[in-house]
Amino acid sequence: MEDSAPPLDGLRVLDFSHAAAGPFATMFLADMGAEVIKVEKPGRGDGSRYMGEPLIGPVDSDYYLSMNRTKKSILIDLSATGGRDLARDLVARSDIVVQNFRPGVMERLGLGYDDLRRRRASLIYCSISAFGSSGPWRDRPANDIIMQAVSGLMGITGEVDGGPVRIGAPISDFATGLFALSGILAALHTRHEHPDGQHVEVAMLDASV
Repeated sequence: MEDSAPPLDGLRVLDFSHAAAGPFATMFLADMGAEVIKVEKPGRGDGSRYMGEPLIGPVDSDYYLSMNRTKKSILIDLSATGGRDLARDLVARSDIVVQNFRPGVMERLGLGYDDLRRRRASLIYCSISAFGSSGPWRDRPANDIIMQAVSGLMGITGEVDGGPVRIGAPISDFATGLFALSGILAALHTRHEHPDGQHVEVAMLDASV
């Protein structure tokens, strides 16, 4: 029906993610009708605001605007006690949390899944990382280019007798975001029968491979 509500209408997403993979996932959640509140760092905000040439105004890039369309934005200093308290208050009124800090960062801030599920038992919490939350590379940072190389995507791209070639689009970021989206939607579906929330984990390397 033309006047029917979008599928995720009434759901609230607290989006701590930055750059591409996380915002790509929450972009689709917003497109499906969820209220997405993007948490940004005071003073600079998401670094993707400065990727490439600004499309509108002096700062915001088309990359940032496309990934974060229809989202709301709030500045919260997570290094301050008051900022962390505000984040917890928002979680108590949210359905989904998405974050892509390195493993252990949100836990040290008291904003990990085990901490926040005490505030909201039905919370769906999605963690996105480069190499997963365990293993010898868990603390290593990465971006799309690094992940294309490590996963072998570059090795199967380009001329037959040439060297590795980067895929033009940030395919590792996009694949990771789509895997995160599918995990979140599956957890939402499960919540209809089992009201407790879930922790969805997605690693860029897994998605790229």
